[in-house]
Amino acid sequence: MSTYSEVRLMKDGAVVAYLAPTTQITPVSKNDPFTGTLSKGKGAIARDVRRWYWEVTIQGVFESSTNLPADHRAALQNLFGLSEVSAEIQMRRIYQYALGVGGNFDLYTPQILYTARNENELRFDPAYPQDPIRLPQVVFDEIRGPYEAGKSRIEWMLKFISGFSRKGEEEE
Repeated sequence: MSTYSEVRLMKDGAVVAYLAPTTQITPVSKNDPFTGTLSKGKGAIARDVRRWYWEVTIQGVFESSTNLPADHRAALQNLFGLSEVSAEIQMRRIYQYALGVGGNFDLYTPQILYTARNENELRFDPAYPQDPIRLPQVVFDEIRGPYEAGKSRIEWMLKFISGFSRKGEEEE
Protein backbone atom coordinates (compact mmCIF):
# COMPACT_ATOMS: atom_id res chain seq x y z
CA MET A 1 0.00 0.00 0.00
CA SER A 2 1.45 3.35 -1.00
CA THR A 3 1.34 6.52 1.02
CA TYR A 4 0.10 9.88 -0.19
CA SER A 5 3.65 11.31 -0.17
CA GLU A 6 5.29 8.66 -2.38
CA VAL A 7 4.33 10.56 -5.52
CA ARG A 8 4.87 14.26 -5.00
CA LEU A 9 5.97 17.33 -6.90
CA MET A 10 8.35 19.80 -5.25
CA LYS A 11 9.88 23.16 -6.10
CA ASP A 12 12.87 24.61 -4.25
CA GLY A 13 12.43 22.13 -1.37
CA ALA A 14 8.71 22.83 -0.85
CA VAL A 15 5.83 20.52 -1.72
CA VAL A 16 3.79 21.76 -4.67
CA ALA A 17 1.38 18.81 -4.78
CA TYR A 18 0.79 15.36 -3.41
CA LEU A 19 -0.14 13.52 -6.59
CA ALA A 20 -2.41 11.09 -4.81
CA PRO A 21 -4.27 8.95 -5.11
CA THR A 22 -2.20 7.99 -8.15
CA THR A 23 -3.64 5.44 -10.56
CA GLN A 24 -0.80 5.09 -13.05
CA ILE A 25 2.83 6.15 -13.55
CA THR A 26 4.32 5.62 -17.02
CA PRO A 27 8.00 6.49 -17.51
CA VAL A 28 9.30 6.45 -21.10
CA SER A 29 12.94 6.70 -22.21
CA LYS A 30 13.36 8.06 -25.73
CA ASN A 31 16.37 8.28 -28.00
CA ASP A 32 16.54 10.98 -30.66
CA PRO A 33 18.73 9.28 -33.30
CA PHE A 34 19.78 10.87 -36.55
CA THR A 35 17.72 9.39 -39.38
CA GLY A 36 17.67 9.95 -43.10
CA THR A 37 17.35 8.19 -46.41
CA LEU A 38 19.98 7.21 -48.94
CA SER A 39 19.71 8.63 -52.41
CA LYS A 40 17.72 6.80 -55.05
CA GLY A 41 15.71 4.92 -52.43
CA LYS A 42 18.53 2.56 -51.48
CA GLY A 43 17.69 2.37 -47.81
CA ALA A 44 17.80 4.41 -44.68
CA ILE A 45 20.40 5.93 -42.43
CA ALA A 46 20.05 5.54 -38.69
CA ARG A 47 22.81 6.70 -36.41
CA ASP A 48 22.75 6.61 -32.62
CA VAL A 49 23.90 10.04 -31.51
CA ARG A 50 22.99 9.25 -27.89
CA ARG A 51 20.52 12.07 -27.34
CA TRP A 52 18.27 10.47 -24.76
CA TYR A 53 15.44 12.13 -22.92
CA TRP A 54 12.76 10.94 -20.57
CA GLU A 55 9.05 11.49 -20.26
CA VAL A 56 6.87 10.51 -17.35
CA THR A 57 3.09 10.53 -17.35
CA ILE A 58 1.19 10.35 -14.09
CA GLN A 59 -2.55 9.85 -13.78
CA GLY A 60 -4.57 10.19 -10.65
CA VAL A 61 -7.44 11.79 -8.81
CA PHE A 62 -7.68 14.81 -6.58
CA GLU A 63 -10.34 14.38 -3.93
CA SER A 64 -11.77 16.61 -1.26
CA SER A 65 -9.69 16.29 1.90
CA THR A 66 -12.82 15.15 3.76
CA ASN A 67 -12.69 11.91 1.74
CA LEU A 68 -9.02 11.14 2.45
CA PRO A 69 -7.17 9.25 5.21
CA ALA A 70 -6.23 11.34 8.25
CA ASP A 71 -2.50 11.66 7.40
CA HIS A 72 -3.21 12.78 3.82
CA ARG A 73 -5.92 15.19 5.01
CA ALA A 74 -3.53 16.71 7.60
CA ALA A 75 -0.77 17.13 4.99
CA LEU A 76 -3.15 18.98 2.66
CA GLN A 77 -4.42 21.14 5.51
CA ASN A 78 -0.83 22.09 6.36
CA LEU A 79 0.07 22.71 2.71
CA PHE A 80 -2.89 24.99 1.99
CA GLY A 81 -3.59 26.38 5.48
CA LEU A 82 -7.24 25.39 5.19
CA SER A 83 -9.41 23.01 7.23
CA GLU A 84 -10.99 21.61 4.05
CA VAL A 85 -9.07 21.33 0.77
CA SER A 86 -11.19 20.73 -2.32
CA ALA A 87 -10.17 18.88 -5.46
CA GLU A 88 -10.56 22.18 -7.30
CA ILE A 89 -8.01 23.93 -5.06
CA GLN A 90 -5.49 21.13 -5.62
CA MET A 91 -5.98 21.33 -9.41
CA ARG A 92 -5.65 25.13 -9.35
CA ARG A 93 -2.31 24.79 -7.57
CA ILE A 94 -1.00 22.62 -10.42
CA TYR A 95 -1.98 25.33 -12.91
CA GLN A 96 -0.53 28.05 -10.67
CA TYR A 97 2.88 26.39 -10.59
CA ALA A 98 2.89 25.24 -14.23
CA LEU A 99 1.79 28.58 -15.68
CA GLY A 100 2.83 31.12 -13.05
CA VAL A 101 6.10 29.72 -11.71
CA GLY A 102 7.41 27.25 -14.30
CA GLY A 103 10.95 25.96 -14.47
CA ASN A 104 12.29 22.63 -13.26
CA PHE A 105 10.63 20.62 -10.48
CA ASP A 106 11.63 17.64 -8.37
CA LEU A 107 9.30 14.70 -8.97
CA TYR A 108 9.34 11.75 -6.60
CA THR A 109 7.90 8.40 -7.68
CA PRO A 110 8.37 5.01 -5.99
CA GLN A 111 10.92 3.70 -8.54
CA ILE A 112 12.52 6.80 -10.07
CA LEU A 113 13.54 10.11 -8.54
CA TYR A 114 13.54 13.00 -11.02
CA THR A 115 15.78 15.22 -8.92
CA ALA A 116 19.21 15.40 -10.62
CA ARG A 117 20.32 18.97 -11.32
CA ASN A 118 23.42 17.97 -13.32
CA GLU A 119 25.08 14.91 -14.87
CA ASN A 120 27.03 14.14 -11.68
CA GLU A 121 23.76 13.56 -9.79
CA LEU A 122 22.43 10.95 -12.27
CA ARG A 123 22.12 7.41 -10.84
CA PHE A 124 21.35 4.31 -12.86
CA ASP A 125 24.40 2.17 -12.20
CA PRO A 126 23.48 -1.56 -12.27
CA ALA A 127 26.13 -2.22 -9.60
CA TYR A 128 23.87 -0.50 -7.05
CA PRO A 129 20.40 -2.00 -7.50
CA GLN A 130 19.41 -0.89 -4.00
CA ASP A 131 19.66 2.77 -5.04
CA PRO A 132 16.70 4.30 -6.85
CA ILE A 133 17.23 5.49 -10.39
CA ARG A 134 17.83 9.22 -10.37
CA LEU A 135 17.13 11.20 -13.54
CA PRO A 136 17.03 14.94 -14.29
CA GLN A 137 14.37 17.22 -12.84
CA VAL A 138 11.13 17.64 -14.77
CA VAL A 139 9.26 20.41 -16.56
CA PHE A 140 5.56 20.38 -17.35
CA ASP A 141 4.73 19.20 -20.86
CA GLU A 142 0.99 18.59 -20.64
CA ILE A 143 -1.84 18.90 -18.14
CA ARG A 144 -5.12 17.12 -18.65
CA GLY A 145 -7.91 17.51 -16.21
CA PRO A 146 -11.19 19.20 -16.54
CA TYR A 147 -11.52 22.38 -14.60
CA GLU A 148 -14.84 21.88 -12.88
CA ALA A 149 -15.71 24.19 -10.02
CA GLY A 150 -17.25 22.55 -7.01
CA LYS A 151 -16.39 18.95 -7.94
CA SER A 152 -15.37 16.77 -4.99
CA ARG A 153 -13.26 14.61 -7.30
CA ILE A 154 -11.14 15.58 -10.35
CA GLU A 155 -9.34 13.01 -12.51
CA TRP A 156 -6.11 14.40 -13.95
CA MET A 157 -3.10 13.49 -16.07
CA LEU A 158 0.27 15.24 -15.94
CA LYS A 159 3.03 14.68 -18.47
CA PHE A 160 6.54 15.83 -17.70
CA ILE A 161 9.80 15.94 -19.65
CA SER A 162 12.91 15.17 -17.62
CA GLY A 163 15.96 17.27 -18.44
CA PHE A 164 18.54 19.75 -17.26
CA SER A 165 18.02 23.49 -17.35
CA ARG A 166 20.98 25.18 -18.99
CA LYS A 167 20.90 28.75 -20.11
CA GLY A 168 22.53 29.23 -23.50
CA GLU A 169 22.23 25.60 -24.60
CA GLU A 170 18.61 25.61 -25.69
CA GLU A 171 18.09 24.77 -29.33
CA GLU A 172 15.51 26.44 -31.53
